[in-house]
Amino acid sequence: MRELVLLTAPKRFIGQTRRPWVPLDVDRFISELKNKSITVREYEYHQAANTAELQNSTIFYSFSQVENLRAYLRDLVFSLQQRGNKVLPSYELLLCHENKGYQEHYKKLLGITSPWAYYLSRKEEITSYNISYPVVLKSLEGSNAKGVALVKNQQELLHKINLWEGKLGWYDRWDLFRRNYLRKAKQFPGYPQYSNKLDQEQYREHIEPRLRFVLQEFIPGLDSDYRVIVLGDRFYVSRRMTKQGDWRASGTKLFTYDPKPNPDLLDYASSLYYKVSSPSLAMDVGISDNGLHLFEFQALHFGVTPIVLGPGYFIKHRGEWKFQEGSGSYEAELAYAIDHYLVNRM
Repeated sequence: MRELVLLTAPKRFIGQTRRPWVPLDVDRFISELKNKSITVREYEYHQAANTAELQNSTIFYSFSQVENLRAYLRDLVFSLQQRGNKVLPSYELLLCHENKGYQEHYKKLLGITSPWAYYLSRKEEITSYNISYPVVLKSLEGSNAKGVALVKNQQELLHKINLWEGKLGWYDRWDLFRRNYLRKAKQFPGYPQYSNKLDQEQYREHIEPRLRFVLQEFIPGLDSDYRVIVLGDRFYVSRRMTKQGDWRASGTKLFTYDPKPNPDLLDYASSLYYKVSSPSLAMDVGISDNGLHLFEFQALHFGVTPIVLGPGYFIKHRGEWKFQEGSGSYEAELAYAIDHYLVNRM
């Protein structure tokens, strides 16, 4: 019998349902795994970090949208991987979660070049690149088209970034004035270049609000994109339509399903899925006359509507994509994906 270590957030929380604060049915999930002859050892994050001696184990863990838990989990998963454990999803995919900047790094490592993108740490870096406008501006976090804007030129881009960054508060502005005009002249041994004015300028640079962001190529002429969710060898595909007068498909909730397979799309999604280490993967893909374009991807914490409410999934049989009708609980489908991964990719 195979063994799987299951890590959960506090109170046995595994997020992946209609809202980030609503958990899966953990008992049902474990029951589904046991039905596939998988023995489960369950720990909360803090137990795995402090008391459980986990080495050379296969570990499936839950992402979290709670900021302190996300940071805690990054430390924990890196440590577990360093101890020789197989973590699912991989540590690289955890870094991609709620971080569209690292996603762009990882896409390059995977050989994905469309759409092109730049990941920048501050707006002053924009002038170092020959940006083609219009361009899509993305904050690092956000879903359902939040933190995303289409900008037509550099002036509009800088204006949008300034709005997102915000301004210094009144206390910081007063403190900068004080540092520059109200302090007595000082000297510090070992710092002959020191001056109040220079110190104020350097301190302002230190505290100024800065926004990390992604500039991504705009693919014109699209009236939709495709959400492809892979669970093992099952590919759930939904077409997400844009609203009239808008270019964004994410967040519109205008889904359509087509039982006729698109082999190019499915082969593209399959190729990407088998490049990463995870039982599940969700991809947002655009199709234009120039080919296929991967906009974003997530290994966990993606919407599951196509799985639990959709008409079915595609599976490749003897070299051809076939549509299978039916839907089930996400707990059952995730257990199926983990089983498939353990059997075919370990």
